[in-house]
Amino acid sequence: MKKELKAIVEVFVAFLALLWLEKPLRIYFSDTIGMEMVQARLLAGALVRCSILAIAIYGIGYYNLLAFNGLQKGSKAKNLHALLIPGAFVAMGLMSNREHFLEASAVTLILYTGSVFTVGFLEEFVFRGTILPMFIRIFKKQDKVLYISAICTGLLFGSVHFINLFSQPDNFRGVTSQVFFAISIGVFFGGLLLRTGHIFIPALLHGCVNFAFGTGELVGRHSETIVAEATSGTNWNSLIPTALFFAFILLGGLFMIGKVAKESIIAKLEEEPFDKTFGNLRGLREGNMNDSGRQTYSLLKQLNRDSDRALTDALIGQVNALGFHSNTTDVYYFYFPIVSHILYYKPGYAPELLHYLVGPNFANGAASADEVMAEIEGSMHYKIAENPFYLSEESKKWVTQVLPGMRAAVEREVEQCRRALEED
Repeated sequence: MKKELKAIVEVFVAFLALLWLEKPLRIYFSDTIGMEMVQARLLAGALVRCSILAIAIYGIGYYNLLAFNGLQKGSKAKNLHALLIPGAFVAMGLMSNREHFLEASAVTLILYTGSVFTVGFLEEFVFRGTILPMFIRIFKKQDKVLYISAICTGLLFGSVHFINLFSQPDNFRGVTSQVFFAISIGVFFGGLLLRTGHIFIPALLHGCVNFAFGTGELVGRHSETIVAEATSGTNWNSLIPTALFFAFILLGGLFMIGKVAKESIIAKLEEEPFDKTFGNLRGLREGNMNDSGRQTYSLLKQLNRDSDRALTDALIGQVNALGFHSNTTDVYYFYFPIVSHILYYKPGYAPELLHYLVGPNFANGAASADEVMAEIEGSMHYKIAENPFYLSEESKKWVTQVLPGMRAAVEREVEQCRRALEED
């Protein structure tokens, strides 16, 4: 939980900090290059947001959120009928603001299109693509995890819009309306991502809403966010229509969330490299291996250099309880990822674990420590070429960095195998 909360804070602060780069860049374009103020603002905004978007895309990969966002190879969007009502809303906006599009110059219209769509993509990739799944990981044990996470993300998204007070210090009421609108539409976009399973859907819709309702940019009225323009033309002196409008959007998002199975979302977030390597331990069915497999998986996930002896001893006990039986090659390949991962963090447990690697290789003809170590390294390359996630990063480092220093321990295991063979 601490890791995810730290990530949320880092992403949120970085997002706000980098947005401020737009102002000096806008001044440079207008004062130094001599661009029109509207075009300078649009170009500066688009460039800064594209830069932040590139960082956000990297972050989605770094935090293992590709599956959640539908960005893995072969992923497809679903339930696209959820776009019917918002699509009609966008169409109405385009019709009502068509004069602004017709009056704008071609250059301004191109810059405007790039600017508003980068807003949509950036905000979706940061808030729904990165922060929303972090909240889901934090609250995954809660029954209403998806509702809680979408609302928390919406609140954070809405709070960002208070920065508009810097440019509109005398418009607290209007900015507050923008904030509440942003909260509502933030929950809606969160529901849309969860329902469709692809980040491009809310990102494209967000960009379309910006394009349809953000036309104040085309006539020189500065708007930091989509919400300020989305509310233009509405009678905000009437509280009831405003509240109903916000509630309709919010309820639409909550309705979509209610149609999503939380287990499928959580499963996507658990599909991390660790799970791709060790996830099979949770599905062992033979004999007592089911319980031992799940326990081994759980303890492996907790293991690190600071793990105490009690946890490590419990893990070793569960590994021994697995009792995997097959031919020597299959036994070796079954235990190789587990043993190497443990020994990376706890090399002192070599006497308890190395026999899982040395014994099968000795049985297959490796008669010395050097031959066994060469077989281990060779099998690593062979299996990784077959499946990049066969070994964890820790296991790979153990083979290349730690195993060479364990030659004496490997030799002792080889000698034990030789004695056992002679006794038989």
